[in-house]
Amino acid sequence: MTLRVQLSLLLLLVTFIPIATFTYLNQQETSRQYMASKDIALIQANDLLVDAIDDYIKTTQEVLWADSYIPDFKTYLESSKSQREMLFSDVYEMLRSVIIKDSIFVNSAALLDVEGNNLMDTSAYHYSDDESQMEYFQSVIRKRDSYFSYQLVKDLQGDALYVSTPVKNHKGRVLGLLRLRIDPSRFQFLISKSLRKTSLQAILWDEEFTQLANLFNPEMIGTQGELRKGVNVADLSFNNGEPFWYVGDTGQQHRTLKSSIASLPWVLELSQSESEYTSISKKNYRHWLMQLGGVFISTLIGAVVVATYFVLPLKRVGDAAEGIAAGDYKTKVPVSGSAEVQGMARSLNKMTQTMILNLDELAIRHMEQQKAEKALIELNSELEERVEERTKDLIDANQKKSEALEQLIQSGKMAELGNLVAGVTHEVNTPLGNNVTVASSLEAQIGTFVAVVQAGKLTHKDLRAFIENCEFAVDILQKNCQRASELMGSFKQVAVDQTSMRRRKFSILDTVNEVITTLYSELKKHQHELHINLSMDLILDSYPGPFEQIITNLINNSLVHGLKETNTGNIFIDAHYVEGSDLQTVHLEYRDDGLGIPEDISVQVFDPFFTTRADEGGSGVGLYLVRTLAERDLGGELFLDQSVDKGVRFIFKLPVQAPER
Repeated sequence: MTLRVQLSLLLLLVTFIPIATFTYLNQQETSRQYMASKDIALIQANDLLVDAIDDYIKTTQEVLWADSYIPDFKTYLESSKSQREMLFSDVYEMLRSVIIKDSIFVNSAALLDVEGNNLMDTSAYHYSDDESQMEYFQSVIRKRDSYFSYQLVKDLQGDALYVSTPVKNHKGRVLGLLRLRIDPSRFQFLISKSLRKTSLQAILWDEEFTQLANLFNPEMIGTQGELRKGVNVADLSFNNGEPFWYVGDTGQQHRTLKSSIASLPWVLELSQSESEYTSISKKNYRHWLMQLGGVFISTLIGAVVVATYFVLPLKRVGDAAEGIAAGDYKTKVPVSGSAEVQGMARSLNKMTQTMILNLDELAIRHMEQQKAEKALIELNSELEERVEERTKDLIDANQKKSEALEQLIQSGKMAELGNLVAGVTHEVNTPLGNNVTVASSLEAQIGTFVAVVQAGKLTHKDLRAFIENCEFAVDILQKNCQRASELMGSFKQVAVDQTSMRRRKFSILDTVNEVITTLYSELKKHQHELHINLSMDLILDSYPGPFEQIITNLINNSLVHGLKETNTGNIFIDAHYVEGSDLQTVHLEYRDDGLGIPEDISVQVFDPFFTTRADEGGSGVGLYLVRTLAERDLGGELFLDQSVDKGVRFIFKLPVQAPER
């Protein structure tokens, strides 16, 4: 592809794409505004139609309620059977006057007694029927208020909606019911009348999703949607009252809005065909394509003209540059075209002159470079020998450092073990000293008791007091002996683990408790609370010695560093199996709510000899020892979590089965 074509295409893209994008976005915004206006019209029509249906329902109930106060109806219901025959004609005409108000859609009116018997009906279909089990009867008797059918009812005449209201005497006692049968075409007419100047389609559903009205397909009135059977109207979602796209039974897409009727659990579905929404968009799109075609042709012609103006002088410069590249430094570049191209031509001419001057200088420098390279080779050989000697010295120094660190780790272990021995010894002295005191006291009481017996002055009160004192002393002796035994057992287990480095299966909970027992002398100096959230199911096949050393060092660190400024701190230890590891990895978390570790030294806390208490005798080995034991001996990983708001948090990931040492 030639430079002229490339430049023409570039100019075409730079100018045409912004214009096309701008006009397209403008067309899209026009279409969006049109669709928004159609949505607003759909929402307004829906609100008017919902109000009209709701007003009709309320008005019908109110008118029927007013008719229920006609004195002839009350008189007829309170009369005997013989009296009713005499009153029948007058009351029947009065009943017919009820349906004359809306004779097109009200098929019949009936008067029922309190037992549900049809005493009078303007329609011959239901006269003398027992309607006591019908919902319109049960609801009025139960609630003593007007009723409008929640769903379409199928009777001998077909589909119908029933409206009923109680007829009461002057004392408020229900004498019977006044009931209307309304043809569902009332709502078809009401919806058609409300939407006659629009292209909107509407469907009205009752509580059981039976169609009461359908402008699009009137034959569907009285049918029930298969997909909606068993659905409660109260559980429906109406998309927050916003229109949405819906594919109808015909496969065509409609803009639909669903809403509920306030008076009854009915659903109104109002829709507009997709063509009403997209007609303006298609028209705008065709207009945009025509405009775009004209802009494209104009831009293409302009791009070709501009490219030609720039490319021809560049081609002449390029031909001259090829001659220079071939070694003909005497070639002159023609100066023509735009100011930029002329400047390029002058620069190339100056460059050729400079190159001629520099060639001789390059030859001289090449000879000097060869000499320098020879000297560099000799120097590199000498440096390699020095590096080899320094590397050997560095390896020896690192070996000595590793040995020193190992000795430091062992010293740290033994120092902690020594502290452990001192603490346990102090704790064991307490119960043993108590036992000595109790034994001495018991010995004195026995001597006194023997003297009383020998003197023959023993009373029942003295005997009971002696027995109680002996039982009390024995109880104290047992508790102190048990405490000493527990201390010695825990110390023995911890001491054996930390000195023998043996491998065995052990419970994390039991091991942590043994460590806490051995540290009791230090912990009781404060009022810190230990929160242990461990399960007996957490078992490690590992080295308990290093594990105990880790817990010991972390607790000591909390006491010495984190919680040194408070006596009411908290220490948390919990562990669980890592999800997805098939019970092969344990997640152990140690945390306290003390001072924490400043962020600026968090990267150094695991380094050997790093300490913030050098003036107080700190060795800087504690956390280094913890990391070494966790990674080297237990085969796990250790992390310092800096995301906690207060205190410090260490996270261990330990394999359930430690690798062989």
